Amino acid sequence: MHMKKLFILLPMMALLFLAGCQAEKLSENSNQNTAVPAATSEVASSTQSNSAADQAAYAGAQQLKDSSFCDKISDENYKKTCRNAISDQTALEEATTKIDAGICAKLSTKDKQNACKIRVETLQTQNKKLADQQKTMDEASKSGDYRQCQKLADKSQVNVCEYNLLVNQAIKAKNPRICDKASDQSTINSCRKTAQKT
Repeated sequence: MHMKKLFILLPMMALLFLAGCQAEKLSENSNQNTAVPAATSEVASSTQSNSAADQAAYAGAQQLKDSSFCDKISDENYKKTCRNAISDQTALEEATTKIDAGICAKLSTKDKQNACKIRVETLQTQNKKLADQQKTMDEASKSGDYRQCQKLADKSQVNVCEYNLLVNQAIKAKNPRICDKASDQSTINSCRKTAQKT
């Protein structure tokens, strides 16, 4: 009888032992998982202060583009972040105003430098397109040939170019029908309306 009780108790004790081990492992895993957000919050606090005064100083520095406001920040990491932000902002504005990619090297990280270079390149491309458009319009104006306006890539620019040339010719010749040479109906209508008034 004692042997039967022993056989029943041994498996039950083994199960309890295994359950205890499993619970301990789960507890360890749980502690490890809760430790991750703590590390994340430390990273977050290194770049942002919980102080309302620090945040106000940071906002003032950005609004006025004045790094002296960063010196009012008590949190050293946040103060450094503030100085970098103002320095980056100033360098980016200088680079895009002067359209000089060399100034982008002043920015604090490689990623920001690359982003700055892309912005400068975008402005350079835009300026080249505008210069090309102006050159085409000047050539068309000198020659008086409205067909040269078709070289322009932008349809609205074509319409403006044709209108300017044809309306002047129509007024000079006192013949609104010259406007009919335009490629767009709204341009023809506007040109005729102006030519008929004069």
